[in-house]
Amino acid sequence: MVVYLKINRNERYTFRNLQHWIHIMEALKRVTYYILCDNDSL
Repeated sequence: MVVYLKINRNERYTFRNLQHWIHIMEALKRVTYYILCDNDSL
């Protein structure tokens, strides 16, 4: 399974939420995930 995690906001919660989802993807084992960001300031 392939999952795309997209971030584009520079808010306090952005990286906390991203880390949460990364932990979920790693727990699933058979998932390839990509992090997409369309905000150059991040």
